[in-house]
Amino acid sequence: MHLSAAAVLSLGSSLLIMQPVLASALLPRQDTPPAYYLQTRTLDSSSDKNGLFAIASQTSFGVNDVILNSNITNANQGYFNDTHQYFNLDPAHTWGLDLGLDTDHDAWEPVTIRFGQGTAGFRIGDNTLQWGDRDAGYGGWMACDWIHGVPQLFWRYAYFAYPIPGSCADVTMELTNSSKFHQRAKHELLISPPTTEVAATGREKQSARAMWSTIEETPLYLEKIQLLVEPEKVLRSAGYVVQPLEPGVIESKKRCVYCGARVAKPKKVKAKPTQNVGKPDIIRKENKASPCPPNPADRNIDKGLADGALEALAQAVADVQVEEAKNPPKLACRFHPGRVYGKHFSCCQQHVAAEGCAAHQYHTAQSYSKGELEREWMFHPTPEPERLDEKQYLTPRPRRQKQRLGDFLRTAAKRKAVALDCEMGTAKSGETELIRLTVVDFFTGEKLIDSLVRPDVPMAHYNTRYSGVTAAAMRNAENSASCIWGRDAAREQVWRFVGPETVVVMHGGSSDLSALRWIHSVVVDSHLLERFNEPVEGGKSLKNLSLCRLGRRIQNGRGHCSFEDALACRDLVHWLVCQIPD
Repeated sequence: MHLSAAAVLSLGSSLLIMQPVLASALLPRQDTPPAYYLQTRTLDSSSDKNGLFAIASQTSFGVNDVILNSNITNANQGYFNDTHQYFNLDPAHTWGLDLGLDTDHDAWEPVTIRFGQGTAGFRIGDNTLQWGDRDAGYGGWMACDWIHGVPQLFWRYAYFAYPIPGSCADVTMELTNSSKFHQRAKHELLISPPTTEVAATGREKQSARAMWSTIEETPLYLEKIQLLVEPEKVLRSAGYVVQPLEPGVIESKKRCVYCGARVAKPKKVKAKPTQNVGKPDIIRKENKASPCPPNPADRNIDKGLADGALEALAQAVADVQVEEAKNPPKLACRFHPGRVYGKHFSCCQQHVAAEGCAAHQYHTAQSYSKGELEREWMFHPTPEPERLDEKQYLTPRPRRQKQRLGDFLRTAAKRKAVALDCEMGTAKSGETELIRLTVVDFFTGEKLIDSLVRPDVPMAHYNTRYSGVTAAAMRNAENSASCIWGRDAAREQVWRFVGPETVVVMHGGSSDLSALRWIHSVVVDSHLLERFNEPVEGGKSLKNLSLCRLGRRIQNGRGHCSFEDALACRDLVHWLVCQIPD
C-alpha cells in the first residue's frame, strides 16, 4: 500500500518515522550512535509489504504501534546502542522498541515503541535488525493489514508453527542509509504539501483546542447541563453505587480461591423418586408421639420393611450413578493448578488460553481476614469541603501531611463540571483495579489529572489490549515517581477539583466510579442519555457515537486512551446540550 505525504500526515501529528545507518554484527554502546531508517524487505519484491518504512503511531500514553508506509517525509532518527533499538521521538526522553513480552497470548505480537528503554537483546546481523534467537522465542518479523488500515509490524514466536495469515507477509527489517532519501522527501513535500486535517490516531500530543470543542461557561449552559443529570433511580438501575453497600452485598463479593470467580451458593439437588414400584422407598420410623409401646410382634414386619428399603436405596444410588455417567454434573470451577512459563501452564503444558485442566463442582471461597472485605468494598461519597473529616475520608499518612491535604481540599475551588474516564486492569484476586485516571475540565478542556495509578494489590495483567497500559509503562511510572499510588490516593486527587455539586460527565461511568470506590450523585452519562435519541447503527459505544454524532474517529490504536475518551465524552454531552432549546 502506498500513501501520499498528506495521507501519512493525516494519520496524526504523533506519526513519527524512524531513521537509519549501515551497521554490523553487534554494535557496542556509543556516545553518538549513527542514525538509520528501518525498511521492510520481502522475498517477493512485488509484494505491497516490500520497501516500507517503520513509523511510530501513538495509540496511548507512552505507547506507539509500529506501522509501515512507503512515505518517509516525517522520518525521525532511530539508532542502535548496546542491545537496545532506540528512536528520537523527542529529545527529552528515551523511546525503545518493545516486543510486548508480557501482554497478549498469541503466536505473534504487535511491535511497539514505548517510553523507556524497551526490550533488550536486539542485534544487527546481515544489515538487518534481529532479536535474541529461536531459543529466546524469536521467529522473525511479520507485516499485516489488521488494525490501522495500513501495514503494521508484528514479531512471531518460534515456539509456534502456525502458517503466516494470508493478509500478512514475512519480512526482514533492513537498515538503510538515510542520505539517499532526502532529495526524494523534499520532492514529495513540493508535490504534496502537509495537510492540516485532524489526525484519526493522534492522542495526548494533539492540541485539545484544535481537535475538540471550546465551550463557554454561561449561566444558561449550566442550567441546561443540569437538566441532563440522571436521577438516583436511573443511576441505580444502570449499576451505579448510590449508597454504601449492605453487608449481604459485600458478602457476595467473595471470590473462589482456585479460579477467582465470584462464589455462588451450590444449588440444592432434589432427590428423584425411585423407579422400583411395589417396594417401600423410605424406612418406617417409630412414632415417638404414640402413647402405646411398640408391639414385639411387629419387629419381624419392621425388619422385612427395612431390608426392602435398603434394597430400594441401593438401586436408587445405582440409578443415579448411571444417570450421572450419561449426563455428568456441570463443573462450575475450572482452573490450572500450575504456573505460567513461556505462555504455557506447567501443570498440563497447554497454552495460557486453554480451559482449566482441573475442576471442582463448586467454588471454594477465599479466606479473608476480619474486616478485609468491608475495607475493600467501602464506598465514599463526595465530601462537603466544610465538613471534611480527615480520619474518615483521607488515606493514612503522617498527621501533618493529612492536615495540609485536608486544608487544601476544604479551601480549593471546585470546578463546575468535569469529564472523567478510567482504565482498569485485573488483579490476581480477579477483581478489577484502577490503573489510569483522567479528569478534564468540561468547559476549558484543561487536563486536570492524567496519570497511571499503581494498584495496591498484585496484578494478574493490565488488560493492555483494551486499556493501552502496559507493565513496562507502569514500571517506568513507578521508577520516575510519576504515578498515583493506589485507588484511595487517586480518589483524593479527584476531590481536589470535584465537590458535591460538581457535574461529573462520563460514558457508562458506573465501572469508573466503582473502581474509585466513589459515590457521586451529580452525574451526566452520555451512554444513558442515548435512550432519548434516535438509535444509531453500530450501537452506543463511545467510539461509534463519536463517529456518528461528532464525525470523529477515536480508539483507532491498540487499546483505549482515557484522555481521548474523556474529551470525546465531553463533546458528546456538549452536542446533547446544544440540542436543548434556549
